[in-house]
Amino acid sequence: MRRRQQFRKRKRGRQSNRNNPANGAVSDIKMPAPLMLTNGRTIQIQLRSMLLCTSNGAGNVASYISFDPSATTTATFGGGTMFTEWANWAVLYNEVKVRQFEIQLCRTWIDETKGDNYVPLAFASTSAAILGAPANLQAVADNGDCQMWAWASDQSGKNRYASVRMRQIAWATVSNPNPGSSSGISAGCPGSFIFYGSGYPVSTQICFVKVTGTYLLRTRV
Repeated sequence: MRRRQQFRKRKRGRQSNRNNPANGAVSDIKMPAPLMLTNGRTIQIQLRSMLLCTSNGAGNVASYISFDPSATTTATFGGGTMFTEWANWAVLYNEVKVRQFEIQLCRTWIDETKGDNYVPLAFASTSAAILGAPANLQAVADNGDCQMWAWASDQSGKNRYASVRMRQIAWATVSNPNPGSSSGISAGCPGSFIFYGSGYPVSTQICFVKVTGTYLLRTRV
């Protein structure tokens, strides 16, 4: 018992001397590691925009909304930058891919006292990397999530809603979020919502479209 007590005293003494700065020894006290952000760290952002769908000079709606955050909308939806905030994110990160894309449709006010009968507006999502407006109603109907909306007579007061969640998409550079737009390669932010309707009054406001894009970013510049 006495030997054990003596051994413990000698051990405590050695530890005390080793941790004493006066002895010139390096302290065993562990310092907290600095915060480090690796280049591979992924963040998620949401971008939103409000667009206005308007029929063209022939009274038709044949257009699309791209999942690409850098896209310029077609004339049907205003012809401007879809997400103005995207430029700020693009200078911070190198790679991007879409995770989810949503639209909400809310009709504009119209005069229903004339008793006009309009064809419903059809819309659906497409995962095709190559973008383009549908040529006819059948091109929209061929997609599994196609919806038909009688916008001129809808008195429900409810918005129409559609959402797509993307999986197993490869990364693309922020300078070219949809590299398959000309080659058909599925990477980055491929796909779109397509719209078609005909026989409408010329240059008439059809509905407001709230667009929400959820994107993943990685690799700091």
